[in-house]
Amino acid sequence: MTWFDDTFIDPDKRREAIALINEKGQDHLKYAGGDHGFGLFMLAIDYACRKRLGVSCFDLADYCYRDAYDDGLTPVQTLKLALAAEF
Repeated sequence: MTWFDDTFIDPDKRREAIALINEKGQDHLKYAGGDHGFGLFMLAIDYACRKRLGVSCFDLADYCYRDAYDDGLTPVQTLKLALAAEF
């Protein structure tokens, strides 16, 4: 299971999450190839990265975000791994 599947089990919460990515995460959704779950995952990573470092996760070195998502990691776990790979 992915982070999205684990986090948004409730159908109402899932619809709210999809509405959020449609409204605020068009770039992330495009990066995710239209996959709402992965797009929201990337939006969460990007938000945390901007909050902690003041830059987008897309400003970091390339990282296999999709693999982390498919492996069921959370956005926070994934950001920590991406930052560890960066520095």
